[in-house]
Parts: sequence; structure tokens; C-alpha cells
Amino acid sequence: MEAESITSLPVTTNATLLQGDVPESWDKDALILLKDRAEVAHYWPYFRTALQESHPPNHSVSEGYLTSNMFLAMKGDIQCWLAVDKDRKVCGTAMTQIRQRPYSNELFMQIISLFGEYKTDDEKKLKIPRIIFKEGFAKFLEYAKGNGCSSVEAFSASDNVLSICQMLNCSVMQSYVRWEL
Repeated sequence: MEAESITSLPVTTNATLLQGDVPESWDKDALILLKDRAEVAHYWPYFRTALQESHPPNHSVSEGYLTSNMFLAMKGDIQCWLAVDKDRKVCGTAMTQIRQRPYSNELFMQIISLFGEYKTDDEKKLKIPRIIFKEGFAKFLEYAKGNGCSSVEAFSASDNVLSICQMLNCSVMQSYVRWEL
């Protein structure tokens, strides 16, 4: 994709973003994998917010980081997922990427971002229902396995995300350590 075409993507207005409606054909209480560039472009403001609010502890957020992730998502190198509640409102997002370990052929799916809180027009917060976490994680596993991955992995410094991972029987194996220079 050319750089100028990225800047000319349609931008969702705040009103539309806050309402969060999704098409009638989409499942309710589900995690939906966006399939094409138009869907990614339309819902990009959600993913941008998620990257700003829930970036991995090993990254700082810059305009370059956000643009790079948008470019990769538009190319299909990053998968964009929407959590949709029973009222067909967007209540969360996830971004994943199929990666290969250095020096081996082993593939794994890395969760780049998990985010689950958006405000509606009347300032209520929509949070991801547990059923979406449980079924959504099953979708992650199925998607990863279907793409030849041996695991699904993530970095997180969020106690909330870590408790959800433990609820889903994930092993939490390490902490990330960083020295600022």
C-alpha cells in the first residue's frame, strides 16, 4: 500500500465510534475477525485507542508505532478482532500477529493488544462479557492452530488481563524487565 493511500482512509466520526454499532449479519456476544481492508479502515479508531491504552510493556506509543500497526493491519499482516456484545455494540478489540521464532520454523500467534472498554453516547462503559473472553480465546486457539502455530502468546502488565488469562488456564511464565536509559 502506498503511503498516501493510508492518510486518505475513511475516518469514523466520534458519534459513530461512540455508538459502536456493527452489521446485523455479525454474531452477537462474539469475537469477530475483520476480513478486509474496508472493515479494518472503518473500525481503525477502536484499534488506535486500544494501542494507545493497552500497548505491550515493551513498547512506547508514538505516532510511528500507531501508523506502522495500521499499515500492517491494512496489509493483513496483523489480524484485527472486534468483541461484539448482545446489543451489537463494539465492547472490545484484539490485535494478533502470526510470527516465526528466530532461528527456527516454529510459528506462534502473538496477541499485540487486548482492550475492552469503550464509552457509549450516554457515557456508559461497555466491558467485554466473560462469554466473549472464553469463546474468543477458543477462536484465537483455533485460528492459531489453523495457521500452523504451536502457541498463543502475549506480554501484559495489566492485572486484569493476567487474571483473565489465569481464568482461561493460560500459564503466566515471565515478567518483562526494562531499564530506561
